[in-house]
Amino acid sequence: MRPVTRDTAAATALIEEARLALEGDKRIVAAWLGGSFAENTSDPWSDVDIHIAVPDGEWDGVFADRHRVLESIRPLLGCVETPLPWRAHLVSATLSGPVRLDLFLERLSLLESALRREDPVVLFDTAGAAARLRKNWSGDVVVRAQLEQALRTFFFGSAWPVRLWGREEWGTMMYNATNVVYQFLVPAMVVQDDRSAYFRPVYHNERHLSPASRQVVDGLAQEIAEVFAGGLPPDPDRVAGLHERLISVVWRELRLACEAWGVAYPVAAQEEMREYYRRELALDIK
Repeated sequence: MRPVTRDTAAATALIEEARLALEGDKRIVAAWLGGSFAENTSDPWSDVDIHIAVPDGEWDGVFADRHRVLESIRPLLGCVETPLPWRAHLVSATLSGPVRLDLFLERLSLLESALRREDPVVLFDTAGAAARLRKNWSGDVVVRAQLEQALRTFFFGSAWPVRLWGREEWGTMMYNATNVVYQFLVPAMVVQDDRSAYFRPVYHNERHLSPASRQVVDGLAQEIAEVFAGGLPPDPDRVAGLHERLISVVWRELRLACEAWGVAYPVAAQEEMREYYRRELALDIK
């Protein structure tokens, strides 16, 4: 059965509730929408991105109260937080409903230094903040930086088949194989076709794949499910075949992504891992 939600009414209601609550906090001088609701690309499961501008003199107080600020909108069910490079702060929250809200706390004095991908939709502004909100996104630079980070992260963890097999951690091996598909393979495919999709949350990008790429990804996901469906421990030959295909496809698509974006691919790291897999597990990865 598919989810019954078919529209963005819940998020639209949240936006109005947030506007009223935030405007009532006089320490907050402006608020605006970003993300998909600013770009008119939202769907029923999109997060609501709301940015607030806080004068420097009020920053410490608002930051300390950030969870209460969220609670003033709706009861807070849970959240994760991320400091941003331009001295802003992101609280990704699930509020009662449930609905998802990403609240960006920004210093009024530093609005020009933030990276912005879309024109904001202003909810209220008592400090002339809107005039300082300009799109300044250098997508090519960010793509290259994120691709380089993805390569470092992938090869950092690329001993996983040997380590998990050696410890007979089969459930973790199943999870890790799936994670590799969606954390590394899907973004590497997406960035070759649609730069804008590369900046969306990594685990929501498969819907932006081309039909041919989606077929490859779905095929690997199906194979992972089937290899481990017979119980644990799984059949060693099937585990080996799965990892030969999975790693080969990930290497290929990462190389193609690097070629498309002028990023150096770590050939030496790949070749060392190829020999490691052959030596330890007799894997033959093309």
